[in-house]
This record gives sequence, C-alpha cells and structure tokens, in this order.
Amino acid sequence: MKNNPFEELSIAIKPKALFQAYSHEANQVEVEKRIEVLARIVYAGYNLSEVVNNYLQSKEGLTDKVRKNEIINTFNSCTRVILDKVIEKDSCFSKVKDLIKIFYDDNEPKKLQDAINTFFIVIKERFSIRDLLIAYFENSQDYSVLSSAIGVDLREDISKQLQEKDERENSQPLWKYVELYSWFKEVLVPDIQNNNVRYWLPSSQMPTTQIANVFIKKYFPIEDHELLKVNTELRKERLYEFAEKLTRVLWLNEPLFEEPIYLVRCNYTDKSASELEYLYENNIVSICIQKEETEDQDYFDALIIGNNPPYNNKLPYIQRFVSLVNLAKECK
Repeated sequence: MKNNPFEELSIAIKPKALFQAYSHEANQVEVEKRIEVLARIVYAGYNLSEVVNNYLQSKEGLTDKVRKNEIINTFNSCTRVILDKVIEKDSCFSKVKDLIKIFYDDNEPKKLQDAINTFFIVIKERFSIRDLLIAYFENSQDYSVLSSAIGVDLREDISKQLQEKDERENSQPLWKYVELYSWFKEVLVPDIQNNNVRYWLPSSQMPTTQIANVFIKKYFPIEDHELLKVNTELRKERLYEFAEKLTRVLWLNEPLFEEPIYLVRCNYTDKSASELEYLYENNIVSICIQKEETEDQDYFDALIIGNNPPYNNKLPYIQRFVSLVNLAKECK
C-alpha cells in the first residue's frame, strides 16, 4: 500500500490547501491546479479515500463534520469544473453523462465517499490516456498538462527503468518490458502516425515480443482483418486502444493481462487455408504435430488418455496444450 503522496511525489501544495478549498491555505491554489495534483495522486496508484482519511486523522478530524463537509464541497466543486470541461468537449462515457444530469439537477453527493468516487470517475475522463496519446501525436499544447497530471511523459526514454524492472522480475527474453517498449516505439507509434497495421498476425521476428503477440491477437483478431483493412476509423480506434494498453503497462505499471494467457506451439505450415478456416469458424482447440515427430505424438497420446507419463522438459508445449484442453472441458 502506498503511503504519503505529498512526500513521495514531491507535491509542494499542502494537504489542507488541496482538500479544503475555503481555507486560508487554499487561497493561493487555483482550482485547475488542485485538480491536476489530485489527478497525479490518482494516476500514481494511491487510494484517494485513504489519502483523505490519513489527512483527517492527522488533524484529529475523523468526527469533525464541518471539516468533512468542506472536503465534500471541495471534491464536488472540482467535479463540477471537470464536468463543465467535458460538456465543452462534447465527448464522454455514459457514466459521466449520468453524473452530468445529477450535478446539474442540484443532486451533488452529500457523503464523503460518494464525492470521492464521483471525482474519481470524472478525473479519468478529464485526464485520459487516450487524450494524452492524441495530444502527443498531434503535438498539441494540451500535452504538457495531461502529461504532468497523469505522470506519463511519452517523450521521455524509459529504457533504463524498464531494464531495471526486467532484472528485478527476472523477465524471460521474449517477455521483457524493455523489448516491448522498443516495439511500442519502432512499430506501434509509426503505425498510429500512418494509420497502418504492419503486424496482422503474431510473429517470431524481432522486434516482436510474446507480449506484443498476445495483444496483436486481442486488438487485431483474425475475424476482423478484412474490416480493419477497409475501415480507417475502426483501424485507428484499435491502434489507439493498443497504445493505451501499452502505456498503462509500461509507464503506469499496470498488469499485462486481466485473464490467464496460454501460448501453445502449433505448426500448421503444411495445412491448407480451408482447414485453418474450419478450425477458426468452429472455435476448435487444436494442435498440429508433424508425422516425423513421433516422440511428440506418443507423449501427447499418453497425456490425453490420462496415463500421466513422466514430465518431458523437452516438450513443454504438449503439456501446456493438454492443460488447455482440460481447462476448456471444465468451462463447457
């Protein structure tokens, strides 16, 4: 759990100036600056409720209704300022649209946790990763504000930090974050600039990594290829979604995957296009073992019928595939 963002993020503004907008300390802080600092705290991974609670404890104010009400009003006023900006932009998620209706019907949150939750939703809209990427590619004057608030500078080279992360986590060669960063810069950035996709399918050729291969399958699934090739807006949207994910992973240390990922070696070099289409269309979990790979076939047969042969460390792909098959059976 993260502790004190004011110390760890070197925030010069005092907590009281941030959370109590009507205090003497807050007079020198403009509301936009207050919002930017709060956004930094959120994007740095701090729990905003815990930060506020720690502030109240430091002031012995957990039962101080006046102080709490002032903090509620401060969050609500920040939320209203952000919603005004969102209305000007005329583009927001359905959650935010619902909040706009609530706020402009004079139904602002009355409880501290509700005020914080509402602010959290709108701050992600006001300072979004998507807007940061667009500002970066369009060289917009909004980039500096977005970059500072989110804590991500796409112009900065983060190779050294990622190399250190790979060393700490003992990343395997094809799963290194620093290699994914190279792929981001060398492949994805130019593709977004040109609204072009160079890697429609996973590849074993550098600078591709296994991480990139997984995301290629997610954002450019084979069933969407024809549509993506002709629909420029959809292609642009998928490229930005891809870039958003990598930005969160590389700069904000978010997890790579929200679900289990299985990589299985399948060699379909000699199979016809119709055979492959049949597998895709019928959603068949499959593996291809060549005729000359007798050891592979024997190991596969033994596992499938449940003989539990000794683990063969030369054929891990067979073991992984059988585990995947068994998982698929459980999910039916």
